[in-house]
Amino acid sequence: MFGSGDPSGRTVLIQGAGGVGSALAGHLAEAGAVVLVSDLDADRAAAVAASAGGRTVAPEQVAETECDVFSPCAVGGVLDSGTARRLRCRIVAGSANNQLAGPDVAEAIHARGILYAPDYVINGGGVIGIEELGWSVPELDAALAEVGDRLSGIYRRSDADGISTAAAADLLVAERLG
Repeated sequence: MFGSGDPSGRTVLIQGAGGVGSALAGHLAEAGAVVLVSDLDADRAAAVAASAGGRTVAPEQVAETECDVFSPCAVGGVLDSGTARRLRCRIVAGSANNQLAGPDVAEAIHARGILYAPDYVINGGGVIGIEELGWSVPELDAALAEVGDRLSGIYRRSDADGISTAAAADLLVAERLG
């Protein structure tokens, strides 16, 4: 989306300052990103933002806050048709499960030119990371790289077929199960 995978200088709004969101904030800060944090627990958001050298965003201002990447890392269903119309980001990529309130939301995001990384695809990295598979570090790194390759394939298919990334991911699932 930006011509580089380097997060340095990019603004990332993390919704949810729990275990995953706080770890993400730390990694992004280390990489030079501008970190914004929102959480229903204002004290927790402030602590995570401070540790990442970032700032907080009030929960009711998340959709209207300009950023490069919106990363929902809390509860599911945070993106509905109203939220999709108000988003001021270029990418939606987060760890929350079932981020979209319905399939129409993926279409609305796609129509606005916002890149959506389907949560069930990118969360595969978390599953790989926590499973005790006895893999070596190179094997683990290769499996995690496959998540990125899978996303790239979904994005190519989305572009080629003129469909949302969620629809492209669903087609991939159907093909693999078929």
